[in-house]
Amino acid sequence: MARFIGKFLAWGLFVVFLLASTASLSALAPIQPGVFPGTVLIADRGNNRLIEVNTDKQIVWELNLNDLYPGLPLGDGADDTFFARVGKTILVNLEFYDLIAQIDYASKQVVWSYGHGGYPGGAPGYLNRPDDAYPWANGQVSVADIRNCRILIFNQQHDIIKQLNPTSLCRTRAGYYSKPNGDTPLLNGDLLITLIQGHQVVEVRPDGTEVFRLTLPITYPSDAQQLPDGNLLVADYVRHGRVIEITPSGQVVWQYYFPSDPERGLKFPSLAIALPNHNIMLTDDGNHRVIVIDYQTKQIIWQYGVTGVAGRAAGQLNVPDGFDLHLP
Repeated sequence: MARFIGKFLAWGLFVVFLLASTASLSALAPIQPGVFPGTVLIADRGNNRLIEVNTDKQIVWELNLNDLYPGLPLGDGADDTFFARVGKTILVNLEFYDLIAQIDYASKQVVWSYGHGGYPGGAPGYLNRPDDAYPWANGQVSVADIRNCRILIFNQQHDIIKQLNPTSLCRTRAGYYSKPNGDTPLLNGDLLITLIQGHQVVEVRPDGTEVFRLTLPITYPSDAQQLPDGNLLVADYVRHGRVIEITPSGQVVWQYYFPSDPERGLKFPSLAIALPNHNIMLTDDGNHRVIVIDYQTKQIIWQYGVTGVAGRAAGQLNVPDGFDLHLP
């Protein structure tokens, strides 16, 4: 999901489509005005909660997922979350609880769900480690069902209308998807599928035809995003993580990688997106923070969470695994 001023409009259309992403840099650091527009909704997985914060790092909305699912084990909370229906509902996937759900923003009540919490499976009605339950502009929903090696697409009535890849047929060659953990919808109606096994990314048309398949030079690709110029932004979900920008032909044109820097180094980053000002927002899961990186200088210019410190107190996170912007 190189940045140039002339591409603001293209990025804006892209975001509208997706509406439906050391203690010295802690949450108490000085405010950087204009870092990102609106607010950011964070899937604070380790705390079993969703929180929405503004640029000033104030919590403006919060949901404890145990209020909806009392049996949800601590740490199995939502690992991804996206606004749907122009901010009226929120889609969440609870990967380790084998469940996806749509939640009304105002009432904080579940309006639809799929899967059986705590009971993985591949039969109708079941999921096995679902990831990236994405809303589409037309009201449909897709989800990457990792261990079942399939992508499911639901219509507006929440019926499954398409399945990409036969259930549990996990192969890395063309035409198959092995352990998909990302299914980003694109402006042209295609899906950008990220595959753990084979560390690949595939653009797929709605009928399943592959546009391209690229093997990535990273170990554990997570949640690839397409940029307006066609390049890909991908996080490498490993202990000494990185974020790369790569062309569809396989040329790395930018990366953020500081394995020996205690402040800028990443630990299991899972999602990176480009902001309208070309900077990069990402979840640094293992360091318990969401950060914004200046694209040119590669300095951290905004952070929520205390680096390396898991917590639930004001300004703290515990394994934040996903986010989405709520545009003004």
